[in-house]
Amino acid sequence: MLFGHLDSLFIRVNLIEIRARAVVGGLSFGTAVCEFGDLDEICNLTFSAREARTFLNASHRRTRTDLDRLSSEDVFHLLYDRYVISVHRGTFEVKDPARQASPTEVWNRDPYLLEDVGQEALRDKYALIAVRRGDGVDRVICKSYRDNSLREALVPVGTLDAVLVSYCNWVENLREGEAG
Repeated sequence: MLFGHLDSLFIRVNLIEIRARAVVGGLSFGTAVCEFGDLDEICNLTFSAREARTFLNASHRRTRTDLDRLSSEDVFHLLYDRYVISVHRGTFEVKDPARQASPTEVWNRDPYLLEDVGQEALRDKYALIAVRRGDGVDRVICKSYRDNSLREALVPVGTLDAVLVSYCNWVENLREGEAG
């Protein structure tokens, strides 16, 4: 199943089964720049849709005009990297403590963090965030832990939320036994 458009943003789902009101399948995200995730990794799509709803409920807080002119790397650092210590470096040491958030600073993650929507398909493989520019275009930024690359795609106004709403509705309908 494909939600969205291959030339801007999409979610691809490989439905495996519906059991005990849980929808299970593989999942990947994609933009015009790249596709990430693992369709072969079994995910609980019900939990994924719940995380997508959390993300959508915070959509009104996603616009950050103060970040419009910053590089992908700087935006990723401000919204994600400074709150997370990577286990992929083989150590729990903080590489540059001065760039990390204060232990008392609250991570405002709901409007930006798409990674949780990906569940097992993204976890420990990719970090995925989105931030809305002043003109309404969403910047979707993905970091691959495999090669430490950072990629950004610009997603047309309203597309990100529309794709997520479509995906959530489909999962919720399957869960309730209303879709075929």
